[in-house]
Amino acid sequence: MITGAAAGLLILGTAPAFADPTATPSETPPETTTSSSVPPEPEAPKAQPGDTPVPASPKAAAAAVPDLVMEPLTKPAGKYVEGETFTVSVTIANMGEGKAELVKAAISVQPGAKFEVTDWQGLDPAGSGTTLEPKEKRQLVFSVRVTEATEATGRIEFTVSAKDETNTTDNKQQIPVDVVPWTTKGALSGTLFLDKDNNDRWSAGEGVAGVDVTVDGPRVRGLKVKTDANGRFTAADLSAGEYKVTPPGLPDGWLVKPGSIVVRGATTDLQLRAVRPLTDTLTVTAKFNEGSYKPGAGASLTITLANGGSRDLSVVASCDFDPDPEGPGKTHLEGTDNSFFWGNLVPAQAGVPVKAGQTETVTVRGTVPVKAIERGVVHIHCAFGTKDNPFVDGFPQVFALAKVPGMDGVGNGHFFEDRDGDGQPATSEGIKGLVVSLLDPFDGKVVATTTTLDDGGYKFEKVPAGWYIPVLKGPWQLKYNEFLVIAADGWGDKRKLQVVPGPMPAPDPVPALPKHPPANQGTTSNETVALAKTGANVIGLTIGGVAVLLLGVGALVFTRKRRRS
Repeated sequence: MITGAAAGLLILGTAPAFADPTATPSETPPETTTSSSVPPEPEAPKAQPGDTPVPASPKAAAAAVPDLVMEPLTKPAGKYVEGETFTVSVTIANMGEGKAELVKAAISVQPGAKFEVTDWQGLDPAGSGTTLEPKEKRQLVFSVRVTEATEATGRIEFTVSAKDETNTTDNKQQIPVDVVPWTTKGALSGTLFLDKDNNDRWSAGEGVAGVDVTVDGPRVRGLKVKTDANGRFTAADLSAGEYKVTPPGLPDGWLVKPGSIVVRGATTDLQLRAVRPLTDTLTVTAKFNEGSYKPGAGASLTITLANGGSRDLSVVASCDFDPDPEGPGKTHLEGTDNSFFWGNLVPAQAGVPVKAGQTETVTVRGTVPVKAIERGVVHIHCAFGTKDNPFVDGFPQVFALAKVPGMDGVGNGHFFEDRDGDGQPATSEGIKGLVVSLLDPFDGKVVATTTTLDDGGYKFEKVPAGWYIPVLKGPWQLKYNEFLVIAADGWGDKRKLQVVPGPMPAPDPVPALPKHPPANQGTTSNETVALAKTGANVIGLTIGGVAVLLLGVGALVFTRKRRRS
């Protein structure tokens, strides 16, 4: 087939449309009378087979368009209640000749029940859609939640659409869904217990007595139910639905997760099992091996995993809790999520096996970020745990630091007492005349000292970029144990450090080492990392003395561990 463009090129190469037709060899040209003064007209050239004009198409060929088709749907098995989620497998194909772009989906419902899609698999009607090539077929599994159930059956109609599609007759399919009307009544019960013998089930004496658990569902909010002497609780006369049961915080470091339970009419039972944090049995240390680093250099760390429990563990590490490239993530060692550098510690791998009562040591590697020199440090901040353990709050954390020297920086902000609780330094809250010294966490030496202004403001200039331990001279102490940042990229500007009244410091104080990286500007230390909660271990140093915290050349290590009070 010759396209319009090609036909045009051929036409330009033919004789003009108004030229005389060429006689065929079998025809005898008629005689013509001519005057001697008028030369005869030249004979028209004989046509060649390849010179025959190709007429232009009277109408341009139609552009290739997509044509989406949705295959029939399979009815979900079971009966669902308000709040419950189920899945629907949807298969779509582009049977057209054109690419299907901006492919999106939508649903509509009929009386009897209401639904919402919680996972559109990239076809969210409010999103950017997806693309299907011609003849491409794709199977998607949508997650759908029941938002209201008034009758025994509801119906959902799924529809797909694409840009420039003209045939939409086969873009939709309907399915019925069986539901349990909310007017159906039932009850839930359960047990909150401390799994002291670690056998994954309730045993006599393990129940948590006299505490409130909170029940929330589609038609119930904040229902409080108290446990009995054995840790049992019951919530009666509940509408059919899916309920979340939240236990209270438990003392002595016990960890427990909320539970989910479906009420369909009968009484259903839920076990809320509290466990000890992994920090009780797993101890982790880490140190940089080479000392100070240059930007872009390779770095290695030695990580020690000690399993003091009675069960074998397979340990993985999750690092860089705040990967913001302009926040703490700017100085975090690169490569901690790459199995080539961190081996089986990467969460996608099997984990490092550590048998009960044994210790394993592994060496990992990474790359110092090029821009780490602007802040004078490289660090890691990792939580170590097991893949099958949902209690991440109980994982031990490691924070290790090393120098990346070479640039001076600036640090400024305010020391203030937050009397109104808004987290911001009001004029009357600044601490005037407070003497602040910066301690190098690697050698314990004072690198700079300043005195705050009337509004509590401070400023350090021409100080080597780094994270320093602030030591206060006066009846004040830091509310949150945090670094004071000196940076060449402005990250040390406009810092807010809260203080609270405290005793006059000793002549030679031993400050506690911060347990996590500094917060972003404008964020208070307690908001930095949810996992970085108060621990019991404190590593200190002596001002002006030897670095008693130096656990490796140019390395600093803090291991979080919960205290059992």
